[in-house]
Amino acid sequence: MAHIGELFVFSLKAVGVDGAVLDGGVCDVSFILEEDFPVLACYRTTVDAVPRSEILDWGERALVGGDVVLGEVDGVVVVPDKVRLPVLE
Repeated sequence: MAHIGELFVFSLKAVGVDGAVLDGGVCDVSFILEEDFPVLACYRTTVDAVPRSEILDWGERALVGGDVVLGEVDGVVVVPDKVRLPVLE
């Protein structure tokens, strides 16, 4: 089943979210691509999104302003703000 789809993306954009990274599925990919809303998910599915969802932090560390999230089809990396400049140079 999907954990994010068209309606969830519409809602996230309305509150200023710029993209999503999730350990789950995505549906309505054509719509999401048209909305220019980056989603990195484990799989695509045609099974609709679950009726409830829960936003979790990433283990012991949540994202903070200035952190850089880089992602592509092979994975995601988060560069904390305090080491952003040396790492990205």
